[in-house]
Amino acid sequence: MKRILPYLFLCLAPFSPLLANRPVIAHEGPPSVAAGQPLRLIARVSAGEPIESVNLHLTQSAGSAPVSQPMNPVSSGIYSITVNPNLFSGTSSFRYYIDAHTASGQWAETNWVTVRVVGTDVREEESGGGWKRPVMIGAGAVAVVGGGIAIANSGGGGGGGGKRR
Repeated sequence: MKRILPYLFLCLAPFSPLLANRPVIAHEGPPSVAAGQPLRLIARVSAGEPIESVNLHLTQSAGSAPVSQPMNPVSSGIYSITVNPNLFSGTSSFRYYIDAHTASGQWAETNWVTVRVVGTDVREEESGGGWKRPVMIGAGAVAVVGGGIAIANSGGGGGGGGKRR
C-alpha cells in the first residue's frame, strides 16, 4: 500500500488546480421551523475563484422536483435567503439542499437537509407517516379472505341425511 500512494498522488496532481477552484459550502440547517413563519437560511461559500451563483433547492417530498431559488450575497462569501412559508405549508416536513457554481463551471452541493414543520395541522395519515390506515386495510383484507376460506371449507350443505326412496 505504501508503494501505491506516491503513484496515486502523481496521477491526481494534474487535477489539483481543478479541485482547488471547486466551491466549499459551509451550512448547518435548522431541525425545525414554525408553521406559517418564513425561514432564513445562511451559507458560507468559498472557492479559489469568483462564485457565480448559489442556489437553494426545496421540495416537500422525495418524489417531487425541487423548487430552485437564488441565494443573495450578504457579504464576502456569505449568502442568504428567506424562504416563503407557502413553499412548505400544509406539510409536516420538507427537504432542501444548496449548490454553488464558480465562473469556470466548478460546482458543489450540500447533502439534503430535512426540516420539520412545527405546529402544522396536517394529520399523520395525510402526510404519509401514519401506520393506522394501512394496518386497518390489511386486517380487513385478511378477514375477508379468511371468511371466504372458512365458507369454502365448510363442506357445503344440502344433504339432509335421509334415505332415498
